[in-house]
Amino acid sequence: MNLNELILGLSQAEKRYFTRLSSFQKLGKTNYMKLFLSYKRDRQEKDVKKDLIENYSAQLKQQLKNKVLESLRYFHKKSIPYNSENQLIQNAFVLKSRGYWTEAKKVLQKVKVKSNDHGSFIHSYSDLAFIQSRLSKNGIEQMLENWDCEVNAQLKSQEVILQMDKKYLEISLLNKEIESARKPIHKKLLTLYISNLESFKEVVSNSNYSLLYYNYNFGLSNYLLGNVEVSYDAMNTIYKLVNSNSYLLNLRKDLILRSMANRVLCTIAIGDFSLAKSHLKDLESMPTPTTFYASYKKYLIYVLELMIFSKTGNFIGGVKAFDEYFIEKNDFISSVSVEAFIYQEDIYETFYYANCLYKSGFKRKAIRIMFEFVSLMKNTDKKDAYSAARFFYLVLLIELNDDELIYAELRSIERFLKEQKLFFSVEKILLQFVKKLMTKNTSFNIRSHYNALINDLEKLKKDPFERNAFTYFDFLDWAKGKLESF
Repeated sequence: MNLNELILGLSQAEKRYFTRLSSFQKLGKTNYMKLFLSYKRDRQEKDVKKDLIENYSAQLKQQLKNKVLESLRYFHKKSIPYNSENQLIQNAFVLKSRGYWTEAKKVLQKVKVKSNDHGSFIHSYSDLAFIQSRLSKNGIEQMLENWDCEVNAQLKSQEVILQMDKKYLEISLLNKEIESARKPIHKKLLTLYISNLESFKEVVSNSNYSLLYYNYNFGLSNYLLGNVEVSYDAMNTIYKLVNSNSYLLNLRKDLILRSMANRVLCTIAIGDFSLAKSHLKDLESMPTPTTFYASYKKYLIYVLELMIFSKTGNFIGGVKAFDEYFIEKNDFISSVSVEAFIYQEDIYETFYYANCLYKSGFKRKAIRIMFEFVSLMKNTDKKDAYSAARFFYLVLLIELNDDELIYAELRSIERFLKEQKLFFSVEKILLQFVKKLMTKNTSFNIRSHYNALINDLEKLKKDPFERNAFTYFDFLDWAKGKLESF
């Protein structure tokens, strides 16, 4: 993180708050403010050095960074996770250090009520015991009587939360590789994962935090396995949970935003676009107190809208949405690591924008985009996406009627599929179809090839696993469109 990026990324309200806080702390004419104002004006680093001359230093930049973070902590103090509990703990410490034991105990009991849901009270339990030891005999006896039960409950709650965190890491790791399960090993891993996760179904209900993670893990794993309706129910449960417990949004903004995006994604996969648009509005209404999450939410909405445009045949609308958001999108992407943060969303955008271009008549532009994807993403972990990209690119070459390029790409795809062991039914059928298409054919033969392809793909689209091959590009829809054009 560069200091100038941090300062430029502040909202107007955050900048005003920093200025007021600096004025209150009498920092108005210091080098802190000179440096802050230089970065605020988006000055280049060499120009910033000229502005401050000998006062420019790494130490000053670090001190300004600390001041900016201090200002942001004060500005967002209500939305920082655990902040209210931490303030109460600090109050209890102050009261205890001045001998107000009874008051300190009352404060810590409030902390316990607030923090039990996300299992963060256990570190303060010793303080509560120490304070109780200075108070009434009856209170000590009562605490001792409940000690084992209380500690076991605290430990169990913490254990469940940590288990959900672990399951989240496990499913995130698998999702780095696939967006849908087609290999037997992936099907086996997901089935085992879901079975293990379901063993926690009862215990997670004691904590909304655990329940949030349980439903996300359960929803994502079922989506990867092709159980879209089950996944949708889980993401819908998260929506209801967050509506009833708004503090969860402060604890895990990114997870909840992705859950709401996945809720839309499921309805798109089911084909209920009216519901998808309704859920898109729910996502849009989710509060985002920082400019980063506001930008992230906007990017998610844009990608999902692009998918809906493509799926509903409004291809010109998709191209227009891309053009209108282009500059803002680049500003957002420049502030994040695409591979680390929006990798899957970026893949979806590439496919659906290319499809909108292709269907709008901009075939060569679509070809260029998919060629760049195929060329630059050879080492991607998402082999399912890369395989779909190769076949989508092949489809676009067929549209150009360039036999030489089609032959070369066909041989290259076969090598790739053998290396990655991705020779499944859809891939075999598409390869056989293209090979037949490359032989000398009459118009009647070509129509017969397309009819055979359509029949084969319609059967596979009913298969819960093979239909996952249509996640990125609908080869069946393409084949039907080509047949109609003959």
